Amino acid sequence: MEREQLIVLLDQIPIGIIATDPEGRVAYANKAGQPFIEKIDRLPLARALAGEICDDVEITVEPRGLLIRAIARCAKDTRGAITGAIVVFEDVTARRRAEDDLKNANLFLDSIIENVPNMIFVKEGRELRFERFNRAGETLLGLSREQLLGKNDYDLFPADQADHFQARDRETLERGILVDIPEEPIDTHQGQRILHTQKVPILDAFGHPKYLLGISEDITEKKAAAEEEKRQTQKLEALGTLAGGVAHDFNNMLSVILSCAEMIPLEGEEAASIRDDVQQIIAAGKRAATLTQKLLAFSRRQVPKPALLELGDVVQGMADMVRRLIGEDIQLSIEVEPSIGLVLMDRGQLEQAILNLAVNARDAMEGRETRVLTISTRSGEKEQLELAVSDTGVGMNNETIARMFEPFFTTKADGKGTGLGLAMVYGIVKQNGGDIRVESQPGNGTTFRMFLPRIQGQLGEVPHREDAARGGRDTVLLVEDEPLVRATAVRVLQSRGYVVLQASVASEAIELATNYDGTIHLLLSDVILPGMNGRELAVELLKARPSMRTLFMSGYTDDVVSRSGVLPGDMAFIAKPFTPDALARKIRQVLET
Repeated sequence: MEREQLIVLLDQIPIGIIATDPEGRVAYANKAGQPFIEKIDRLPLARALAGEICDDVEITVEPRGLLIRAIARCAKDTRGAITGAIVVFEDVTARRRAEDDLKNANLFLDSIIENVPNMIFVKEGRELRFERFNRAGETLLGLSREQLLGKNDYDLFPADQADHFQARDRETLERGILVDIPEEPIDTHQGQRILHTQKVPILDAFGHPKYLLGISEDITEKKAAAEEEKRQTQKLEALGTLAGGVAHDFNNMLSVILSCAEMIPLEGEEAASIRDDVQQIIAAGKRAATLTQKLLAFSRRQVPKPALLELGDVVQGMADMVRRLIGEDIQLSIEVEPSIGLVLMDRGQLEQAILNLAVNARDAMEGRETRVLTISTRSGEKEQLELAVSDTGVGMNNETIARMFEPFFTTKADGKGTGLGLAMVYGIVKQNGGDIRVESQPGNGTTFRMFLPRIQGQLGEVPHREDAARGGRDTVLLVEDEPLVRATAVRVLQSRGYVVLQASVASEAIELATNYDGTIHLLLSDVILPGMNGRELAVELLKARPSMRTLFMSGYTDDVVSRSGVLPGDMAFIAKPFTPDALARKIRQVLET
């Protein structure tokens, strides 16, 4: 190759080349090297002329701060005498910056991985040996990184667990997708733990799985808490069933007591001696009926009259009532977030829940230096509205929190509480599709948070119209399996002028209706009957008597009745206990609608 051609070729390459004579004077510089001739003293030519081999020497060239990487050698003739030096160098500024950026990015990623509270590990894709573990993994397993890296599952865990881990690893690598493992046990220095693990393959440039990445969350405590919450829910459900059954039977008896008491003549001098006693019986019966309503509210067996309500409006509308209830020595704070939406609830139930929590808070703050009751509303998550009631009272320990919704459980002194207040709140919230949570510590007050479904719609409820408690000449088919209730209802109906056909079970009622030649205007039936229930009885009788009206009654005022399908919500219903006037009014309403 001619000298001129070589020079042209060397000028085309982006690497600088400078050659000197034995005294260090520049003898040649290609195009890329010429800008550095004036900075030749920064290049390692002098060291090369001294016979030093200079490899990968890095030099910073000002003022632009360029980073130069150079290689320099001396040139010798055939006798070994130094005839000059040559330096080859390139600008590696951009490369170094990219390397530094990559290094910083890796450090940042490493920092994230190390500080994530879940175990993160990487396995190579062939023998599934661990190639990376983060700090959380070391803590969980109780092993150092040195003890983990290069090992596989069989080196660390029992064979059955290792079999499981590697089977899921192989599945992940073969399917090439994320595999979610909701629960898997693992032996650690802390004992056996439960992990929620997700595994995903890491592919090479050709799309083949090269590594496996795993992330494991220790859910042992979370799972235990969920199981305990489930046990508590089942316990409360069982107590609710028991409470509902007790209330049902008690309501039957109260119907008899109240009806018989109200039918006792109290006019005239002869009745004067018993008038007060009868009135006391009626008053006590009504108080007892209130108690059963609390039991039914807890067991979610109370038929509500729901309407669309603005949660904040209800809270603000109750401010004066709550102030009177808690007294002037307790500061009341109302914090309402405006226009957060509507809930579908019985207003009376909602107000009762708030009042019960306010009473609970008032009693918890007795004797405390700071006494503040805060009732607040705000928009919650997942289409829920939050209603919170907070106090600065004595707080509760975990044992009390675990039992606080049980009916008849109370920490108050004898005679100061029935133990039904919080049970009633629990039942109301659950009946309306909500949830209730508590935050409390001894000495630090308590906060109850009710989460209620947000409903789309407009404010308002259907007004209730009461008819006069009149009687009539209609024929009523009464079906009631409880003898005392049936006998009392017959007296009430006959005293109001009705013709009464009575039966204790559905089969008897069908036989009566079949053999009766006249018109049966109304079927008055208990919902829950031996064998065929009240609704099934009505369906059967309406086949032959389609114009007959129906009215159902029950000591369960319920979802068992109105939501479970035993009784559709649009059918007429009266809850026990009822008074003669209430029954007469309801019958006229059904017959005249």
